[in-house]
Amino acid sequence: MTLSLKSSFDRLPRRAILLGSEKLSVYHWLKGRVTDSYMFDTDETGQEQFERYLQQVPPSPVYILADFAEEEFRQETIPHVFGSDRRAIIQRKQNRLFRDATYCYSKVQGRETEGRRDDRILLTSITRPAQLKLWLSMLEKYHVPVASVTSVAIFSQELLPLLPEPGGNMLVVTLQSISGLRQSFFTDGELKISRSIKMPRYGTVSYAPFIAEEIEKIRRYLSSLRFVSSEEPLDIYFLTHGQLLSELDKDLEDSDVHRYHMLDLQELANAANMDVEITTPFSDRLLVHEVLRKRPENHYAKATDLRYFNMRKLRYGLYAASVLILISSIIYSGIALMKSIDYKQQSIAAAKKTGFYNERYQMAREGLPETPVEPRELQTLAKIEDELQKYRTTPLPMLRVISDGLNRFPGIILDGLEWAQSPDPNYRIGDSPATSTPAPSQLPPAPGLAIEEPGSNFYYQVALLNARIDNFDGNYRKAISTINSFAEVIRQQENVVNVTVTSLPLNISSDSSLQGNMAVTEKEALFSMKIALGVKADEQG
Repeated sequence: MTLSLKSSFDRLPRRAILLGSEKLSVYHWLKGRVTDSYMFDTDETGQEQFERYLQQVPPSPVYILADFAEEEFRQETIPHVFGSDRRAIIQRKQNRLFRDATYCYSKVQGRETEGRRDDRILLTSITRPAQLKLWLSMLEKYHVPVASVTSVAIFSQELLPLLPEPGGNMLVVTLQSISGLRQSFFTDGELKISRSIKMPRYGTVSYAPFIAEEIEKIRRYLSSLRFVSSEEPLDIYFLTHGQLLSELDKDLEDSDVHRYHMLDLQELANAANMDVEITTPFSDRLLVHEVLRKRPENHYAKATDLRYFNMRKLRYGLYAASVLILISSIIYSGIALMKSIDYKQQSIAAAKKTGFYNERYQMAREGLPETPVEPRELQTLAKIEDELQKYRTTPLPMLRVISDGLNRFPGIILDGLEWAQSPDPNYRIGDSPATSTPAPSQLPPAPGLAIEEPGSNFYYQVALLNARIDNFDGNYRKAISTINSFAEVIRQQENVVNVTVTSLPLNISSDSSLQGNMAVTEKEALFSMKIALGVKADEQG
């Protein structure tokens, strides 16, 4: 056997191993077709050559298609249960039916139509597991990912769609170069039994009589098992090529109980889109092509046999997730970059507009006459004036009260007046409204003034007036009497809440000392008075 250089296998994504009792063939898949193939004997020399092969090629996934004569098939029924109960029942069945249940497979094929309607299951087993375990151990040694292990008999079901008029009772007959004659019986597309017969070396004898004899044996065997009857004919399909196909067609004739279908492997290969020329009567390439194309599920391998393949899938899954994350990050970064560019352009445009309007503003401002205040300050004053308009008030009610009192006392001269409005009649002028604490007035309400409830449109005007007695002649008693009379007149005015004389020309309190100079001829009689007036908002002005 001659192997290519290691580099020639670098682009091979998967392989198939066709395994028999005495031979092993390896096929490589490249660009949708089966390419190179290598055959090894199962003796020690072949094992050494296969080990060198594994050392030289990259560990691409392997699909194993076994074709052993030591593969048993049993039809059984089990109760219609699920989960762990079903698995336990099947395990007991396998241990009881097969002498070695290391590599077993089971498949539910429907339910009985009568009674308790048990499940019908197919149980298969490779009864000499050592011939499979040997090659799996070698693959594990070199970390070759095993994708699945199946058999020619089980996988033959995938060939049924290539056959004309599949259905009913079918016997599919194939020849494999590594094993021999394989006869698989199907009922309505379900595998029931399969049988492998070792054939003489190809070319030494004619295969047609040998095959005809074996067909008759299995037909009688199927009749004994009551798989076939005279009421429904058995369709026998031969998948072969060349002279053997012609000899079988010549020697075998249809009858009431069986019909023969001669199918050329070249036509089946063309139907399967195989770009290959068939030159032998063996179906190896057709089977391997379909295995590598369809990649069947595992039937016989254990979880430990598949661990490198599962790790490979996990690694590829992580690669795919990483690529998706990378692509998503690139897309997100691109979107963010485009948005940042757009925002940058918008900011540049906004800056240009701001500069444009500032220039126009400065040009317009230069054409205006100079003002003592800045336009922004005028704007602030205008806002303040608008706010004051909402709460506007005037001292006119207070001025009316004071004017009426001054009219009655022409000898009192008003020097100054401070005025404020507040919700508190005891508000002290000079305090901040925010810091003054209203205290309820203890004075009786003024005549004609109705006390409003809190929250009504009612407030107080408070005035502090500074005045003096005109032409004061030094008679303090008379001056104080005039001031008290003036306070009483003010107090009698309508809506006046409180009148308090805060200072007199002469301090007459009991805790003060009286001092003076009789030589002084010109004196002033100064006094101050606080007035609280209740006002309704609709009465002012």
